[in-house]
Amino acid sequence: LNKYQLVRQELGIMLNDSFLIGDVNIVVEGNTEKLALHRLFYEPDFTNLQWLNIYNADGVNNVSQALNYLGKNNLNWSGLALLDDDSEGKSEQEKNWDFIEINNVFKNDKLERTFEDLFPQNLYIESFNEYCSGLKDFSVFDKNYTNYEYTDEINTPIIKTLEKHFFSFINVEKHAKNSITKQDIIRILLDKTDKMNESEKNIALKKCFELIELLKEKIKKINANAQ
Repeated sequence: LNKYQLVRQELGIMLNDSFLIGDVNIVVEGNTEKLALHRLFYEPDFTNLQWLNIYNADGVNNVSQALNYLGKNNLNWSGLALLDDDSEGKSEQEKNWDFIEINNVFKNDKLERTFEDLFPQNLYIESFNEYCSGLKDFSVFDKNYTNYEYTDEINTPIIKTLEKHFFSFINVEKHAKNSITKQDIIRILLDKTDKMNESEKNIALKKCFELIELLKEKIKKINANAQ
């Protein structure tokens, strides 16, 4: 489970091995953002973004490497980074060219947030519980898993609280060998939104749509400078 990044590293299949460089590139921290953006770009208002290349940097610490690679190929005007508003993301913001941070869609307040905080908390927790229930047959948990009960709003980043819940069912000595596969949670969540009516879906994905509108504005500027 969740060993995709390790396999890529062992095989040496990293970003700078790729020749698939597009006119405009979005560099993201991980598989979660890559999967979600690919799915969201199929929404009717954003189908014109399907041609964008979305690069998974395999972790926030590799974002600079990805951007430096693109820059060395004279592609300084070819993209931007999408960064979380946590301590790791903030440190990368000081190094990178143009970027969008998650808090841009929350009026730039100072709360710590990650990509997962774009979604309604009750919907994310419902998807998280469904994901964890699906792990029962894989001997991930050492104790019987019980759902996280959502009663009050959780401090962001929501994933920190859910990680504590997740690891409370795993023996301490096995913590390092396990982690939450967040892209699977997002896949479950987006499958749920696909079954909603249009009004419900627009509410559930409101912050995501606002983020993509910001991406569109950045891309317009990139295209203007490229001409």
